[in-house]
Amino acid sequence: MKALGAHIYAGGFSLGVMEHFDVVGHCEDGAFGVETAVNNLGVPIYQKSDGWPTLDDIALIYCNPPCAPWSASSVGRANTWDRDDRLACQHDCMELFLRHQPKVFMMESVRGMYTKGKSMVMEFVMDAMNHGYATYFILCDANNHGVPQNRRRFFLVFSKVEITWQPTARLEIPSGDALAKMTTPGDTRKTEMRTGIKWQSIVDKVPQGGTMKQTFADEFPELIGVPKCGRGSFMLRRLDPNGPAQTFTGDVKTFHPDEDRFLTIQEAAVLSGFPEDYKFSGATGLGYSQIAKGVLPPVAEYMAQQIKIAIERDWHPATLDPREVTIGRDEVEVAIV
Repeated sequence: MKALGAHIYAGGFSLGVMEHFDVVGHCEDGAFGVETAVNNLGVPIYQKSDGWPTLDDIALIYCNPPCAPWSASSVGRANTWDRDDRLACQHDCMELFLRHQPKVFMMESVRGMYTKGKSMVMEFVMDAMNHGYATYFILCDANNHGVPQNRRRFFLVFSKVEITWQPTARLEIPSGDALAKMTTPGDTRKTEMRTGIKWQSIVDKVPQGGTMKQTFADEFPELIGVPKCGRGSFMLRRLDPNGPAQTFTGDVKTFHPDEDRFLTIQEAAVLSGFPEDYKFSGATGLGYSQIAKGVLPPVAEYMAQQIKIAIERDWHPATLDPREVTIGRDEVEVAIV
């Protein structure tokens, strides 16, 4: 069965979808991550400037448009998300969906799209229902999919077939175990601590699982509450090898568990469910960003598997009313909303 992606960037979403579908291309609106996807996956790229195509027999359309309007880092825009220009990407994905009307459509984003952006989501739901699609609001965490990273996400799924979502049945993998299986940590030359910052002198005191902010407060209690004193970001944290990594964002903020350096791109990729030999093109900083802005492959593989089973079974949807589905390791919770 054929699948078409939109806003896939570096290809993590497709890496999982390809386990169950024939990916016939990525529809993009710019160059971000495209070189990485082409070099690793060899997929055709269709740019919006040239016009996204209409292709035959597409069973699945899957999308990962920018989530910045609702992300945790956009606190200052919490009440203005609906004026963010990047929302055009979500509408472009919906246009692609309605033009092809595949068996199943899914769009991934942060949980904020489901909460802050609920009014827009419900507009999309009404459009889908008018075309005979059932709706699933999928809530998941990558850590329940065998990824050694906490990453809570939302999938908006429209389907012409009934999907009986199953537990992931994946074991929890400590981040230290995932790093230990790597043949090489990758290039560590650009992972050193920056110079001229007060917290560089105390990084070795940050315990596994601890934060730079707390360590700074412990070492310099007289500077608590003092602005611009050199305190590190609350997101700067040393990896706990016995648990999952924190959610990776657009740049690296996680220290190696045993060494006084940041994680390499390869280490961040492995902790995000990518194979160790997946190569990210461009500058070092772009590599971290490409990982953070994509869908993690094991999560994508699970979604594609569940959808493929449903398409092959071809059951009529039990209801068109939206259902909220929380995917767990051992159980799935479903509720009509």
